[in-house]
Amino acid sequence: MKTIIVGITCLVLGLAVGLIAPNLIGNKKPSEETVEQEKTANSEDSSYSSKNLARLRDKKGSQFDKEYLNLLIANSQYSIDIANLAEGRTEREEVKKWSKFLIETEPNSINALKTLYGQWGYRTEDINSNPDKH
Repeated sequence: MKTIIVGITCLVLGLAVGLIAPNLIGNKKPSEETVEQEKTANSEDSSYSSKNLARLRDKKGSQFDKEYLNLLIANSQYSIDIANLAEGRTEREEVKKWSKFLIETEPNSINALKTLYGQWGYRTEDINSNPDKH
């Protein structure tokens, strides 16, 4: 029963982020220049996500579940790390609001995912929250 509640909590948090995010950052369409910059950045740095997704695709069952949770935890931590960099570096209120939101909410996601990790029988000391180690 606890697992179901934690799972539902994770889904609700994800939905909340999806619903709140457009209001925090505005519904502005990115410029063509921004889109091109993102394409360049994604092609140059696609090795991180490509490797992780490939490794995840190669797993099934318990191995998939464990790696799935590890990656979600790592990505949530990475979001916090990026958000912390915004302080003192950005002038945009949208970035400040979004960063504050991530810093406040992502720890809840991490804790919920760590709870699932333990409930599913994995040793919590095996959690690797460093996205570069996946």
